[in-house]
Amino acid sequence: MKIDCRNLSCPQPIVETKNALEKLQEN
Repeated sequence: MKIDCRNLSCPQPIVETKNALEKLQEN
């Protein structure tokens, strides 16, 4: 799985990655 956060502002990639990991752990 690859998350593309290059176009997002500085703190946002960390938040997006955290949310994606939490979704993976739920399943």
